[in-house]
Formats: sequence, structure tokens, C-alpha cells
Amino acid sequence: MTEMSRFQKTIARLRWVMTPAKVKQKQLEDIKDLLRQWPETKALLDMADAKNIPVMFDASLIGARTTGVFVRSTTEGKTRIRLQPLRPPEQVAPTLIHELRHMWQMEVLGIGANDFRGEYSRPQTKLMTTRIKEADAFAFTYMMVTRINRAAAHLEEAARMAQNLADLNPTKSLSAQDIEKINTHFREKTKEDPQKDLQAIRDRFVAELQDLDGYDRSGLRKYHALYTTPRFAPKKKPAADTDKYDLQNLRKILRAGIGADAPDYMADVSDFHLARKVMKPIEADVLKTMRLMTAFERAAAKGKLTDDQSRASRETIDAHIRAIMADKQKKKLDKPQL
Repeated sequence: MTEMSRFQKTIARLRWVMTPAKVKQKQLEDIKDLLRQWPETKALLDMADAKNIPVMFDASLIGARTTGVFVRSTTEGKTRIRLQPLRPPEQVAPTLIHELRHMWQMEVLGIGANDFRGEYSRPQTKLMTTRIKEADAFAFTYMMVTRINRAAAHLEEAARMAQNLADLNPTKSLSAQDIEKINTHFREKTKEDPQKDLQAIRDRFVAELQDLDGYDRSGLRKYHALYTTPRFAPKKKPAADTDKYDLQNLRKILRAGIGADAPDYMADVSDFHLARKVMKPIEADVLKTMRLMTAFERAAAKGKLTDDQSRASRETIDAHIRAIMADKQKKKLDKPQL
């Protein structure tokens, strides 16, 4: 979506407000019905229902760069998926897949409301976790959209084959032999699809890691706010990385599917090399800020800073945070749509 002016946003939001509730709900249900035709996305929608996590259009996202958000709230019953309205269904559906994947990641990693303010003991942990979760969500969406589009193409081809075979039959109907011919064709054509899907999600995950600069900057800002702004700070900061954010635990979400039996698409990459792949694309100014924050926190924890030193360090970090946010970059990869 191109950048909207304030006037355009106001008009679009007014248009959405005036749209009847039944029309809004039908638009959403049509998208859900499409995704329910696929085992993985049906299971994710069922999970959202079971966990009482509503999926909704949100007028506040109209004109925003963000087309969808998975909101994990500390208030019980307020965790939800918000989608940008006034977009074509073929664009909304991939966004919903992406946010459902984030919901699934939360379940797999065991992240709950009680963790919300005290998740990350180090800025490195925040950056690595954000990068893995976002790259995986984008990669899973890419794999599912590729699969759905491929199936649609197969259906069109099957319909053409059926019509051509029927035209050769005086009764204009398909014989048992015709049906078997079509089935044999598609069994042969699709036998390598699972391997293609595995390669697709793996390749996309690696590609997305190069494209997360905006998430790096935003993630570091959020970490900074949680641990340096008193009103955001958790009551108790973790003394060390919690198990849920250990790299080995994060690897649990790197699956080409959502079931426990779904293949690990980074299985042949060691923890060391995976960590390098994940962290290497981070821009130099973000890395520098991360290291300043780490050094400050270590010194403060050991009681080695005077009040003046602590104040100066905070001011330096604040300036770096403002600078990296001012230089926030846009994503470059084309995002898939149906």
C-alpha cells in the first residue's frame, strides 16, 4: 500500500466506519473459509478459537505500514490478531497466516502474559528472538501461499484435462480410465511437492534474515524502554536468559508446518552456524547500540558506575536509540499474495 496522507487516512477510516458490520464480518469469514481448506491454517484458526484469541479488522491500522499485528496482552482475554481493513482478500489472507504463525510460536515457546515484562535478560536475546520469530513467520507464510497458489494451478489444469478427455468421449463424460489418467498425472506431478515446500521455507527463512532491519531497530527500542524507563520496567528482570529464549528452544519453531512431526527446515545447520546466520545481517549502528547497552547493564549490575557515569551512559544510549530509529529502513523483499 502506498503512503496515505492524513486526509486520505481520515476518509478511508470514515468509509470503514460506515461499512455495515455484517459486510465486515463476511469479508473476514470468507478469508477464514479459504484458509480452512488447508490443514495447517485450519489448525491455526481452530487454535485461535480454542484459546479465545479473536481475529479482527482494526481501523487504526488503515494507512499504516503494518498490515497486521499479533497482540499479546497482559490483560486476560485481550490477546488478539488485528488486521488492516480495506485491502483485497488475496493480500489479507497472507497477513493472517503470518499473525497466526506468531500465535503458534507463542504456544510452542510457552510465552504467557506473566512473561510479558520480563522476557529478555540481554539486548542480544531480544534481537535474536525477534529475528528468528519474524523470519520464520514470513517463511511459513511464503510456503503456505506458494502451496495454495500451486494447488489452484493444479485444479485449473485438472479441469482442462477433464474437459479435453470428455470432448473425446461421445457421451461427453469421463470414463474410469480417464479419471485414472488424470490421477496418475497429478500423482507424478506432485510427488516432489513436500521436498519443494521444505526447500521453499528454508530458502525464504534465510532470505528474510537479510530483510529485518526495521524489526532490529524497533526491537532494540522496545528492549530499551522495558529496562530503562521506570513505568515500563518489569518488577523483576531475569538474572539470565530464560529457557524459552535459548537458541535450542527457539529452534522448535523452525518447522515446515505446525505439528510436532513437521520437519525441521534448518536441521542440518549447527547452533553455532544458525546463530551466525541470524545475527550477521544486523546493521553496524544497531550492533554498536546493543553493545553499549550490554556494557552499561553489566557495569551497573556490578555497582561500578557512579551516579554521573550512569546518567552519562543512559544519555549516550538514549541518543543512539533515537538515531537508529530515525534511520529505520523499509523491508525490501516482495511479500507473497494469493
